[in-house]
Amino acid sequence: MQGIIYAAGYGSRLSRPLNLKPKSLLQIGNKTIIYLMIKKLISCRVTKINIVVGYKSKLLQSYLIKNFKNKCTFNFIKNKFYKSRGNIYSAYLIKKKINEDVIILNSDLLFQKKTLVKFLNIKHKNLFLTNKKADITKDDIIFVYKKNKDVKKVYIKKKINKKISMSPASGIVKMSNKSFNDFLSIISKENLTKKKYYEEAYKKLIEREIFKVHQATERIEEIDTEDDYKKIIRLNYKKYL
Repeated sequence: MQGIIYAAGYGSRLSRPLNLKPKSLLQIGNKTIIYLMIKKLISCRVTKINIVVGYKSKLLQSYLIKNFKNKCTFNFIKNKFYKSRGNIYSAYLIKKKINEDVIILNSDLLFQKKTLVKFLNIKHKNLFLTNKKADITKDDIIFVYKKNKDVKKVYIKKKINKKISMSPASGIVKMSNKSFNDFLSIISKENLTKKKYYEEAYKKLIEREIFKVHQATERIEEIDTEDDYKKIIRLNYKKYL
């Protein structure tokens, strides 16, 4: 299995904590978000990692090479349009042939190692990792699913009836090699000059392939704003180290 991390963004809503660094280099204790993420991936034997970089890309690349020398193999992909286009463009840039199953992660996530281990050990290859239904906010990607956990609909930041079975996306998904190639094929047909979310491609992907949801026991935190960051620091962030 190979890892794919989307890390092109510059964190416009995190200007003070970042101090002109890439969003993924946000400090959590004495480590960074992306350090904690890659350390957990390596511990799960995911040692081939593709990273889409953008803002201050050289700074991020040198940091990763220095901290993970001889521990994993990086393939860096440059997104020159990280300001003007949505994250769907970062997904589109993974053009190099990948002949393995993949795990895809956004670079602004904090999660526990046990959460990742359990997720990767589930046999189903096409799986969305989600938070609990009670954690849904207006900014979430929502998966509506059947009793057997098969995803039947995807909503992008829309208010929907909370009586139905649904979970908010965590920003982590695993796909079989075939499903990932289908995912890229769908994206390649989109208008990539507009700001769009790569999760839009999930709507067509679930029509072609069976995807299930797995709800995490421990919350996966996404750090988008300064308030998100302050909340993490105020709470017990050490459980993510």
